[in-house]
Order: sequence, then C-alpha cells, then structure tokens
Amino acid sequence: MEPFKTLLAAILPVNNSEGAKPAINTVLDETTLVYDVITGTDVFSIAGSDLAPDATKDDEYVALVDAHGVETKAVIDFSDLQNVKAHLESALLAGEYTLKVYTRSGLGDEFGVHVASRKVVVE
Repeated sequence: MEPFKTLLAAILPVNNSEGAKPAINTVLDETTLVYDVITGTDVFSIAGSDLAPDATKDDEYVALVDAHGVETKAVIDFSDLQNVKAHLESALLAGEYTLKVYTRSGLGDEFGVHVASRKVVVE
C-alpha cells in the first residue's frame, strides 16, 4: 500500500470551475456514411469530446445554423461525452450550415453552456 499512497499524495486535486470545453471532431451521416454531409432527415453522428448535451434542458441542444443565422434544432436520439446522434424533423434547404452543440458536458446547472461547432453541408 505504501507505494500507492505515495503516488496519490503527489496528485493535487483541481477544482473545475470553468466547465468543459466541448469539441466536434467528425460528423457522419449514418445512412450515406459520408462525413460532413447531412442528407434530409437521416440520423447523423457527432463524435468529439465533452459533448453530452442534456436533451431535457431547454438550453442544451444540437442545431444547424444557416448563413443568415437562422437556427434549426435537431432531435437528439443519443448523447454521451464522445458521441451524439441526432436527426432533423424535416429536411432543410441544401447548402452550407454550421452544426452547433450547446452543452454543459454533463457537469450540472451551475456551469454555463458552452458551444462546439463545425461546418457541414446539407443535401
């Protein structure tokens, strides 16, 4: 036990008061298997870190934002820290959008919502 105690004694705890820093690494349309392209109402998978938007909260969600700043929320089918699966209820006009994930990364209401984003194409 002594080596274990010595190892733990050297670790300084850190209070995370800023919250997580979510990031999107990839976006995959699960029907077409094409990255960074979302087709119609297909389920798309968002892979990254510190994601986990809580679909029960009004201020945590996944959305697509067009060039004019109009935001369309997606339905979240699954959510954890590394992967979010979502789909649109109705297809958007084809074009370039910014996919945004608004999340507290599972840290709780005392932390602010952070946003991860990535450019995608909607077909």
